[in-house]
This record gives sequence, structure tokens and C-alpha cells, in this order.
Amino acid sequence: MGQRARLAHRSALASCLVAIMVVALSPSVVLASPFVTFEAVIGETCFTGAARPVGSIVVIRVNTPGGQAKGYARGRVGTDSRYQACFGGIQTIVGLLPGDQIVARIGDFERRWTVPAVDPVVNRDTEAVSGSTLPNSSVHVLVQTGHADRRRPRDLGEMTVATDSTGHYRADFAGTLDVWGSDEATVTVAQGGDSTTEVGVAILLEVRQGSNVAGGYASSFRPFEVQLVAPGPGAVRATATAFSLPPDPAFGVGFVDEAGNPVYPRPGDRVLVPGEGGASVRFPKASLAADLAADDVVARCMADSPYELRVQSVTPGHPLSLTLRGTTGPDGRLRRHVGGDIRKNDYLELTCTYPGHDTFLMIASAR
Repeated sequence: MGQRARLAHRSALASCLVAIMVVALSPSVVLASPFVTFEAVIGETCFTGAARPVGSIVVIRVNTPGGQAKGYARGRVGTDSRYQACFGGIQTIVGLLPGDQIVARIGDFERRWTVPAVDPVVNRDTEAVSGSTLPNSSVHVLVQTGHADRRRPRDLGEMTVATDSTGHYRADFAGTLDVWGSDEATVTVAQGGDSTTEVGVAILLEVRQGSNVAGGYASSFRPFEVQLVAPGPGAVRATATAFSLPPDPAFGVGFVDEAGNPVYPRPGDRVLVPGEGGASVRFPKASLAADLAADDVVARCMADSPYELRVQSVTPGHPLSLTLRGTTGPDGRLRRHVGGDIRKNDYLELTCTYPGHDTFLMIASAR
């Protein structure tokens, strides 16, 4: 090999060496350093996030706020640098909760993270969603139709707001949408590459004539007080504590006195959830009966109330099954001709709706 050829060969080797060094020191390799982020949903046992290196295994331990092991999870990082991990254990009935501690490892790399609170409160009166979470963070709020009326659009409104230095946030939808009882606000707080989501529910009350039980829908994981209140200031007749769990945020309570005897509502009494985002309904003078001679149903509940009336035959071979809708008069009365042969003991059910879409239920037999 001549001198010119040897120089050309050495130059080619040097170029290859430089290329190898550039690749070795390039940002793409530096970016391959392990990292992991967390995207959690309060109440869920699965969460996702971003991580690297691609193909690595994220090993996760979930602890309670007191440091007790709550569950373990493993997830593989995909080619999109995303992973999903689901944990299980004897304390995972309600999934992730605020204050839970997450420890993630990828090889020798370790990261610790505490699930922050989001605490959304959905206020039907002000049409606002508010709460407290991480200071100086971004909060996205999506309000969606709840259980009260599925005939409305699913998505009602959304906005993004920032928390203040104390972590407080408020998304004001006044004038843009009408929040009903059971409507849901999905609130996501983001800070850095992490995010936490929690669903808040506007309280909906469901009461029934002649029953000491009240129910409805409310945000999960937060106990709240339900009162039975007589007319006049300070006349609390009974108090109960309610609590709901996902995926169905329904609750039910029974009103009893100190001796454990049931306390039944009377006309004029109110069922009340005090505090911001609370709700209140008043028991009307109510009645439900059938006029067998006229094949009519006559009833009374709240004034100008949308209602749904169901009539169901209990007689074998008599196929009477009707659902009628309408609005009561200014005095709360209604009379509906069924258009069929109502018979003695047929089932009558009337649901009257309050302005906030809380409901008052009556059940009777034709007499």
C-alpha cells in the first residue's frame, strides 16, 4: 500500500472513530437515562405515565400515607415511551387515594411521588367547580351530564384554570351551563410531567313519601352530613352521615332518633346537605290515587313540577303498562287519563322533579 493510500485509510478510520464518539455522546443516548412520570386517577388501581428506557420494566410499590404497603405493580415501557401499571392487594378496594406514596424503580433508578389531593366541589347554585390541590399548578375541568337526565349532551363545558399560591382553584361556569344534581366534573391537576384526576359530583337528593330513607348521588370518598329539618330555625329532627364509592357514586341514609327508631319526614320538612355544594329539598303535601271509574290517575306533589307517571297492571293476562310524562299545575295537582282499564291493586308510581333535578317518589296501589 502506497503512502497516499495509507493516509487515505487512516483518514477513513479517524472519520469512523469520530462518528462513533459522536453517537456515544449524542443527546439521544443522554436522553436514554431512566426517568418516570405518573398519571393517577383517584379511586383507580391502574395508572399510566411516561418512562424510559424503551423496553425497560417499571417496578412500582404503592404505600398508604402511613407507609404500609398497599399494592405492587409492574409495567413495560413501550416504543412510545409510555407504560401502564395496575396494582393489587388487600387494601386496594378503593384504589389510589390522596396521600398515597408511590415508589417506582427502573433498574437502579428510583423515584418517589405522593398522590396530591384534588378535592373538587361542584356547586349547583353558583355553577362553579372549586377545590384545593398543588400550589401554582394547572387545573383542567370538564363538566359532563350525570345520572339525572341522559338526554342532554354528554359534555357540557370545560376550561383550564391555575391554582394560586395556596393551591386553591375555581372554574366558574355561571352563564355558560346549568349544573344539575348528579352532573360530574372531571378535574385534572398537572405539575411537571405528573397529573392527578378526580371526579366530583354535584349532590342529587332522592326522597320518597312515607320513607325515612334518603338517597342520591355525591362525590366519592368524602363523608358528608344529611339532615332532616322541620320548619323553623334550628329544628333538626335527625342527622345521618353519607358516603359513596366508585364506580357508582350513589348513597343512601336512614333517619333515626337517639333510640334507633325511624324518623319519618312530614309535609314541610326538608332533607338538607349543608355546606358549599350542598342541596335541599322540601317535602310537599302529596297524594297518589286512581279514579277507577274514570280510568284516571289523580295526584299532588310540587307546583309546576315535571313528572313521570308509571301504571303497571298486576292482573295476569291484563297487559296494561304505561309511562306518562307532563308537568303539574300551579297547585301541584295532576289528573291523567290512562287510556286503559285500571283495575284494583294495579301499581302506580309517580316521580316528581325539583328545580335542581332532585326527585320525590310516591308509590301506591289502585283502590
